[in-house]
Amino acid sequence: MSRRSGEHYLEVELNAPLTAYDYAVEWVLGLALIVSPFWYGATGAAGQQVLFVLVALLALLVGAKYVSTRGARFVFTWAYLPMLLYLLVVCLSVIALPAGIVRSISPGTFEEKERLLSDNPNVSVLLAKLTISFNVWNSQRGLRLVLAASVIFATVANVYQTPAQIKRLLATIATAGLLVTLLTLAQNITHESGQPYRIYWDFTAISVQAPHPNAGPFPGKAQLGQYLNLTIGSMVALMLVRIGEGFRGEDLSGREIFERAGRSTIQTTFFLLVVIITALGTLAWSFSRGAMLGAILGGATASILILIKRGWRKGETIVLINLLLLISIVLVCVYLLLDSKFNELAGTTAVSGTVRWNLVKSMPSMFRSWPVFGTGLETFEWMFPLFQPKDTPGFFVYAENDWLQMFTDTGVVGGVLVLAFIAILIRMWVGAFRGRNPIHLASIGIAMAIVAIMIHSVTDFSQHAPAVATVTAVLLGLTVSLNRLATRSTQHSSQAPRFGWSPWPRLAIASAVVAAMVWSVWTLDKIRQAESLSYESDFSSSSFKASWTDPDFMLKRDEYYDPAIDADEEAARLDPNNVLYIHYLNHFRWRKLSAKRDPVTTAIIYPPNAKVVAEKIVTEMSTARTICPCYGKLYTLLGKMQWELLDRSQAVANLETGLALRPSDPEPRFYLAVAAASDGDWEKARQHASLCIEKDGAYTSLLINYFGRECNRYDIAYELVRHNLDALNEFLNTIKDDPAQRALTVQAQSQKLALARKAAIEHPKDGRYWAALAESLQMNDAPTPEVIDAYQKALEFDYGNLGWRIRLARLLKTIGRKDDAENQAEICLRIDPQMAEAKVLLASLKELPPPTPAP
Repeated sequence: MSRRSGEHYLEVELNAPLTAYDYAVEWVLGLALIVSPFWYGATGAAGQQVLFVLVALLALLVGAKYVSTRGARFVFTWAYLPMLLYLLVVCLSVIALPAGIVRSISPGTFEEKERLLSDNPNVSVLLAKLTISFNVWNSQRGLRLVLAASVIFATVANVYQTPAQIKRLLATIATAGLLVTLLTLAQNITHESGQPYRIYWDFTAISVQAPHPNAGPFPGKAQLGQYLNLTIGSMVALMLVRIGEGFRGEDLSGREIFERAGRSTIQTTFFLLVVIITALGTLAWSFSRGAMLGAILGGATASILILIKRGWRKGETIVLINLLLLISIVLVCVYLLLDSKFNELAGTTAVSGTVRWNLVKSMPSMFRSWPVFGTGLETFEWMFPLFQPKDTPGFFVYAENDWLQMFTDTGVVGGVLVLAFIAILIRMWVGAFRGRNPIHLASIGIAMAIVAIMIHSVTDFSQHAPAVATVTAVLLGLTVSLNRLATRSTQHSSQAPRFGWSPWPRLAIASAVVAAMVWSVWTLDKIRQAESLSYESDFSSSSFKASWTDPDFMLKRDEYYDPAIDADEEAARLDPNNVLYIHYLNHFRWRKLSAKRDPVTTAIIYPPNAKVVAEKIVTEMSTARTICPCYGKLYTLLGKMQWELLDRSQAVANLETGLALRPSDPEPRFYLAVAAASDGDWEKARQHASLCIEKDGAYTSLLINYFGRECNRYDIAYELVRHNLDALNEFLNTIKDDPAQRALTVQAQSQKLALARKAAIEHPKDGRYWAALAESLQMNDAPTPEVIDAYQKALEFDYGNLGWRIRLARLLKTIGRKDDAENQAEICLRIDPQMAEAKVLLASLKELPPPTPAP
């Protein structure tokens, strides 16, 4: 076939009238692009189910088109190959394989699972077949998202074949971005300072992670930032196309450009420019550092590409450069207007950067342990704690770096496939960029968007949000379409099928894709139901405040814990592979079992059937370990139950495993400190206890009581708290009535005073430290001028603190300064007219004789 005939064939194919299937695809994809960001970014199961239903409908429509339309031609690209292989790798990781195969292809996986499950009575059965993934539930979640994105990518590449379709799709993305921008601005403007940020002005409407301030409809500001960068790039792409259509390569003067301002093309351009500037301002207001950096580098990339674009005349290029410069100036102005907030951000950037750098440094070790196939898609949360540096506190669901997590999750195999996919898309983008028609200018906006999110992904993980991944897949699919439009004549697009036409291969492929999406929607249904129940158990057990001496204590305990237990029991039934529900269920069962305590010693009073219940919990938890053998909290819960009621030797082993899997968790350290103290290893006990308090100060009281009252080792308790002012004060309250600890009390009081003086010097404008100094100086209720001066300085920075003020009033009364004491009591009553202590003090002051005037 000649080149001319090939071009003719391609032209006929691309200019063929759209079918009903094509229009239906446009409507369904448009609905998915509009709905997904507003359903909390589709981060919850309900939002994902709606999105995946729409994606399944897309697959059905495209499949029906290719099966029923004889002239429809499948658009081939080599990008399909790494995409399909990546899906196969993820599928392989969630299928239980014979142990020999797993040992051969991923020896680290076999060894780690064998180590973690070695104490299980059924270990030989459990190790007969294994999955490469350490948490199949999470890997399946990631698989559903990758599958949906792949379907969207292939749909766009195959259906959007004309400039008009591409412009409509870009306009849809721009519309969604504009709506998200307006919603975000409305929420930001109406947000009350100091109050939780509320999505749709209703914080309870979302059951996923708590939203960051200024995050729009997304749970996090990074997700909003990446989404806006993608939509801003789409807006720029559409704007450049409209400019290209308006000028058509003409070299116009400034006056001629101004005269054309009344044309609809130019009006649309200026409207898009206003929307872009508004979206950039909203992005800056989110205070997402990664998103802002991505926007700046993406904009710079677009400017450079405009300058090197061939076939552009002088006037047209100047117009485009001026528009982008104007956007940059506006962005700089936003920075200046929000300067104080950015100064605050600068202070936290160093800390955040240190944390992220510590993550980066530790990830090569994680990769070396499972180099070929990784630990399984989306399993970073469960495996990283094994490698987490001690100086990096907290728990990380994602790696804060999508590029590195790509290798730790799916190994070198998955990483190479993703890089191959990107390389193919870059090559196709170059072909689109070289195109001479106005529609090919959209490639510049696409590059701007993709560069922005690639930069942002170095420090964040927003591609795990389905709404963000959907737009990314659309823009990558458009790259294929633009490249095809730029192709003059290719083997795949110009030649008709040589072996006739048959619907069966198309039907088989379409059926497989539709079946995969139906699986996604079907499995999400029970996950959605379970997710809607589990929030009922998302409360703090410490909020149970019934008195242990209350005759109705047991009834109140049951009324408090039973709804949570029932909710998680049903959630675990609906979604049995989610290890979190099994953990929550047994956690609350244990809380209920251990709720009653002795009012004097605070020791737990167990019911008669406690051991039977504990054994049942241990059995269920052992089963849960087979689902996710690397979840440290399972081992910790097992360990503390075994320590309290069952086998203490096994308890220590489980607690040590729980600590190894979650080094930042203070709970196993608390029990290991108790275990070491029980064995008489006081140095080991002190080390565990010190690290426990360092991770969570809430354990201070428990450890002071344990080492002091139960072990009579107040010296160890003192060593644990001697460098913490608040903890030291709690220690003094514990030993103040014990005459045997008089010497230690004096030592602790002296240390407290030294710490309080140091803190007041280091924080001279913080009233809390001056008040702490006053309390430390007031030994044996003996007021001194220094005590009074410290309280007065504290009140300079916190005028309305009634506790400090009434103490000052009492001290002034004690030293005979009646008028000053009356003044302080009257200020208390002006602030709180119902303050009983101030009324009593003022009445007692009125009864005193007036002070004797000085001679």
